[in-house]
Amino acid sequence: MNKYKSPFFYIGALLLLVATGSSLVLSGTKLGLFDSIPGCGVGSGCDNVTNGPWGTVPGILIPVSFVGLAWFWSLFVAWTTSSSFSNKIRSSVLLGVFASLGFIVVMIFIGSFCKWCALSHFCNILFWVLCIKGRKNENESRGSSLFDPIVLWGGFVVSLCILFMVGNYISEKKAEYEAQKYEENLEQLTTGVVATSTLA
Repeated sequence: MNKYKSPFFYIGALLLLVATGSSLVLSGTKLGLFDSIPGCGVGSGCDNVTNGPWGTVPGILIPVSFVGLAWFWSLFVAWTTSSSFSNKIRSSVLLGVFASLGFIVVMIFIGSFCKWCALSHFCNILFWVLCIKGRKNENESRGSSLFDPIVLWGGFVVSLCILFMVGNYISEKKAEYEAQKYEENLEQLTTGVVATSTLA
C-alpha cells in the first residue's frame, strides 16, 4: 500500500509546512527578505519577542527564529522522506513541543503576543498530537529506524549552520551599507555647512 495514502501523512506535512512558513516570516528580517515582519511593526509583540532578549539563543546569539526554521524544515523532510516514523523521532518531536510550551510561557511572562510565533507553536503541538493519535501511513512499522534521526538531526544542524552564515553575511552587509550612508549624509551635511558659510 502506498505510504501517501494515509490522511495523517498529508495533515502532518501541512502542519509542518505552515510552521516552517511562519518561522521563515519571523526570520525574514535577519535574512534580508523584508525590513519588518509582515503585519507586525516596530514595538509590536512580534518585534518584542524576536528582537528582545528572548529572541536569541543565550551564549551563541543564534536567532531563535533560525532554530525554529531549521527544525521545522528538517522535520518536514524527515516526515516526507521516511517510510516509518520511529519512536526516536517522536521523542524529538516531544522535545520540540516542550520548547514551544516554554516560549508560550515566555510570551505570557513578557506580555507580548507574537501571532507568527503562536502559529508555529500551535502547528508544532498539533503535529505532536497527530504523532500520538495516528500513524503517517497504515503500514508503518513499529520498529525504530536509524535513518530517521540522521535525517532529522543532521538536516537540522546543516540548515541551522547555513541560516547562521547567511544571517551573518546579511548583517555585515547591512552594517556596511548603513555606515556608508552615514558617511555620505555627514559629507553632504558638512558640504552644505561650508557652502552656507561661503555664501555668508
